Amino acid sequence: MAVLGEAVGSQEKAASELPAACVLLDASRGGFARTDPALLDFIASSEVQGGVLLEPLYTGKALLALHDEVLAGRFEPDTRLVFVHTGGLQGRRAMGL
Repeated sequence: MAVLGEAVGSQEKAASELPAACVLLDASRGGFARTDPALLDFIASSEVQGGVLLEPLYTGKALLALHDEVLAGRFEPDTRLVFVHTGGLQGRRAMGL
């Protein structure tokens, strides 16, 4: 149990050293299950270039919003970013991807 306590403690310490979260409130791209050519191109590109499967309901929109923020210079160079892909790939089937 001591090892588990040490691991949790080190995670809490690491989390306390993280900068404030970046919250994006305008990434819906027209609403739930709505797509546009830029979103679909980004999803296709992420699969071809990085092997990352995305869906257009949540994760694709969220990662595209983060991508746009990076391109807009909202982060300092060499900033480490963490994006948590939460799954949801069943949305790909529903949209014929």
